[in-house]
Amino acid sequence: MPVLFHIAAPPSLGMIRGNQPDDPVRFRFLGSPNQPEELQATEDLQTWTTVWYSLPLKTSQLLVFEDHDKAASGSGFYRLVVD
Repeated sequence: MPVLFHIAAPPSLGMIRGNQPDDPVRFRFLGSPNQPEELQATEDLQTWTTVWYSLPLKTSQLLVFEDHDKAASGSGFYRLVVD
């Protein structure tokens, strides 16, 4: 009998920038049940820092985070890590 594997698609991370320079960057994504999520940021793609995390959820939920900290360089990169 063949063995079937279900590979879940990675979560989609949406980013919304504010209209004003001092507005926070807002992130939205669907949190998965029983998995912690971390949002990480970097300026150089070498050193990543966790800027937000979620404990494991009981059900899927829309999660929102606002990053009020601006990178010193004025630019930054983000990634969502799901364990």
